[in-house]
Amino acid sequence: MKTVLTLIILLSLACPARSAPNDPDYQLRTLVHLQLPITNGLGLAGWLVVPNLLETQPKILAVGGWLIKKEQSWHEFMAGALFSPATGVSQPVLNLRSYVKGQRLDFYADLMLRPDRAITSSFVTYPVSKFRLGLETELTAGLKSSVKSDARLGPRLSFKIPGSNRLTITTSAMFGVKGDTVVRTYLLYSF
Repeated sequence: MKTVLTLIILLSLACPARSAPNDPDYQLRTLVHLQLPITNGLGLAGWLVVPNLLETQPKILAVGGWLIKKEQSWHEFMAGALFSPATGVSQPVLNLRSYVKGQRLDFYADLMLRPDRAITSSFVTYPVSKFRLGLETELTAGLKSSVKSDARLGPRLSFKIPGSNRLTITTSAMFGVKGDTVVRTYLLYSF
């Protein structure tokens, strides 16, 4: 099973990359995730995210809200803003995030609602040695004519830094239905 999954992921990396008309869009995303359980699996959660540190004027996403946590899963219901420190412009955000860890598979889903778009992303990963290998999706629905809808799918590889159960590095290569490619590296710090 591991060999078949690995081959599927490697082939999905190679095939679309040959037909992509443009150079990949490289992104470096930093994320800080906080969960404060209070009682009976309920608590507070928050995220501080810089969606792309490689932009000349990076934006910052800050959301916080309710946490429901049970065993190996959690669900977060949050609100906040996406803002640009350089311009002072901000957008309100509603954000729902959910993570479930099974015996072999992890599943994550995220829905973000902004005034001009809805973005949903998800991933499924499987352990392979010290890594987690899987697939990632990202769907954007434009809620205004100025925002184009899009869909992407591709392989994902995660690695928890040895000696730290808080820091994870992940890279994904997502291929869009319009022929674009996004290669994104995530630096996640959880506490």
